Amino acid sequence: MGLDYSFVLYFKRQDPWHLLEGAARFADHDLKEQTAILYPGEIMRLPFEAWAGTEKKLPIPYDDDSKEWDFMTSLYFDPDEPLRDFVERNGMEDVYNKEQISIGYIYLTVYNDWREYDDSYDPNLIRLQFMSAGTRMSILFAESLSMRRAFTRYLRDYQGVYGLLDREMDAVLFWLRGEEMDVAIPDAWMGLKEIEDYLSGEQ
Repeated sequence: MGLDYSFVLYFKRQDPWHLLEGAARFADHDLKEQTAILYPGEIMRLPFEAWAGTEKKLPIPYDDDSKEWDFMTSLYFDPDEPLRDFVERNGMEDVYNKEQISIGYIYLTVYNDWREYDDSYDPNLIRLQFMSAGTRMSILFAESLSMRRAFTRYLRDYQGVYGLLDREMDAVLFWLRGEEMDVAIPDAWMGLKEIEDYLSGEQ
């Protein structure tokens, strides 16, 4: 079994499609397939390819009440040593775009309601999971500070509450209520109160 690390971001409850516009800001817009969101009198197009059943809902009404939506995407990051090493080892030099590097596919799941997966569900939050495509990309997720900075900016700009790197056996908390950090926690599925209790020693 390979590694499947993920960046997991929690945001204040809001229009999920507006939230995904934030991810679109650093996404590759040249994918063959995009996702159409139907608003009254307007169609929003997002640079994400729907899959895992979400493609059957296209075009998606803006008020769709699904519990989750699944997409594939490629994201651009400022180059750092782990990113350069990744593209060179994988023969991906063609993904360079000016001063940024495109990494994909990354599997994006938007959890509107995740209570069936874990009791950490909070109706005031939306959960976004950006999952790697295997072991090599998982190692990249863990090593690249540039990738972490990109997700930190996303959290800062779109009412992010907390963000972590899910390493399967544990997690690294890198954002909490407006503050950057680098703290190992025992479980990526810990709820917000559990995390805050853990950090304060009130386990």
